Amino acid sequence: MSGIQSRNIPVALVFVCGLIVTVAFFIDVPMLSSISDSLQTWAVIVSGFALGLGIVNMLAIHSRHISRKTSGQWPFSVVFILFFLAQAAPGLVDIKTLSNPIYVWVYTNIFSPLAAAMYAILGFFIVSAAYRAMRARSLEAAFVLIAGIIVMLKNAPIGAVIWSGFPVLGTWILDVPSAAGNRAVFIGAGIGTILLGLRVLLGYERGYLGGR
Repeated sequence: MSGIQSRNIPVALVFVCGLIVTVAFFIDVPMLSSISDSLQTWAVIVSGFALGLGIVNMLAIHSRHISRKTSGQWPFSVVFILFFLAQAAPGLVDIKTLSNPIYVWVYTNIFSPLAAAMYAILGFFIVSAAYRAMRARSLEAAFVLIAGIIVMLKNAPIGAVIWSGFPVLGTWILDVPSAAGNRAVFIGAGIGTILLGLRVLLGYERGYLGGR
């Protein structure tokens, strides 16, 4: 079988399965609904196997870094594998409820604080990005800067102390111009998602096959 034919088969499967699920979502046909439910169930099962394959791939990559002593990488690979095993092994012992004391302790005392620290570090990047975005280099940037200051004063208790109109004006900015902009972004994202879905169903977008 040629490469073109081997690529056309998964494209045809994607088209048929996607069409069935789409039609069943909008039209109440019992047979199509049953097939759609089965396809979605199989999608969850395949996703589980894909997750398992991803775990095996990650372990293989980091094991390769350790065996080759990759400069600047292998110590982190050792830490990754050790903590992966420390978290996964107790969880597999009590996989139904995930109430193993070691699993709960590692999650509560190591993973959760590290996740909180990561989000805290992201806060500094957000502040830095906001500073760069709000520099009044043009008239539009000046409007953004003023609106941002008003919204911050609206959320801060000192804003109402300085002027009672800051909470009212800040609420209006969030409810009217900001909401309108967000809806425009969501509508654009929705249209883009629909177009991407059509491209995938019609076979124009084949990135999921690998390569071009």
